[in-house]
Amino acid sequence: MAKGAGEDAAVTVVEYASVTCGVCAAWNEQVKPEFEERYVNNNRVRFVFRELPTAPQDIAVAGFLLARCAGDDRYFEVVDQIMRAQPEIFQGQGRAALVRIAADAGLSEEEFTQCVTDEDAILAMDERVQAAMRAGVTGTPTSPSTAARSPIPRWKAWPP
Repeated sequence: MAKGAGEDAAVTVVEYASVTCGVCAAWNEQVKPEFEERYVNNNRVRFVFRELPTAPQDIAVAGFLLARCAGDDRYFEVVDQIMRAQPEIFQGQGRAALVRIAADAGLSEEEFTQCVTDEDAILAMDERVQAAMRAGVTGTPTSPSTAARSPIPRWKAWPP
């Protein structure tokens, strides 16, 4: 999924992340809002978010499927909600958190269940994971980007 500038953008930032990755969630909460305000929302940068589920993978996969079922216009909002629900998820309340987030996105529990058990969607997720592996991505967060050639300064809050 992408937002910001178009495909012909001078700068594209690609982030491989997981909704169950703690460092990803910290970046999402602490750095991403300013990054988006300064660069993405004004179309100076194209931001591409690539899904790479991490443990607990069943929750991460279900979360990404849910975000896609919520629709393109709600995708990033749902991903944000899931990342912010990590404390709940890691206390064993993953399904309950996802059902609540699905309801916030306008999906019933039945629609949520259909969404996260859709075989075609699961196969498509697997293909995205395989594409990440072929690209040499082995964990999250990973951000191979054109930013190294950009005039955008390095983020002081960017995790080391």
